[in-house]
Amino acid sequence: MTLTQNGKDYIAKEWGINGCYVPVGVGLAYKAIKTDGTAVIGDGDTAGIVQMIIMRETYTRIEVISPKTQSYTYTELFTANDGINVDIFDVRWVALNDGYISPEQYCLGLPPICTPKWVCETPLNGYENDGCGNRRLNSVCNSDVPPSTNDATAVLMLIAIIVAYLIMKK
Repeated sequence: MTLTQNGKDYIAKEWGINGCYVPVGVGLAYKAIKTDGTAVIGDGDTAGIVQMIIMRETYTRIEVISPKTQSYTYTELFTANDGINVDIFDVRWVALNDGYISPEQYCLGLPPICTPKWVCETPLNGYENDGCGNRRLNSVCNSDVPPSTNDATAVLMLIAIIVAYLIMKK
């Protein structure tokens, strides 16, 4: 990945919403202007804009049309990224940090924000993990968790069978 901190922040400021990278469907729209002058409309995401703008052989500029209106070229992104080329691996990084695929969402000048999603660790060990690097004890995540009510019915039936067997054995 070649995105610098300045490049990440530029992308969040110019092609995010409220300074954060965004996935598809949250109100970001743009036109990618091809070298032949035709336009491709995008109902987009931050990564989609970065992907289009780095394709300099195909597109000359990107025109953001919502939530604001402004035109951008690759040269501006290159300059904002401290003169370092932006590539497809950077597009992937932006997509992985837009809050859709992973719980992390990159916002202007801040480290990625992680939205906790607590799940039991596997194999079950008595801990749960939030996907953001935090873990905590949770008795529900033990491998010896008491059976559920459906399991309790099965256990009672098993006990009844054992008792009946013991009575018949006498």
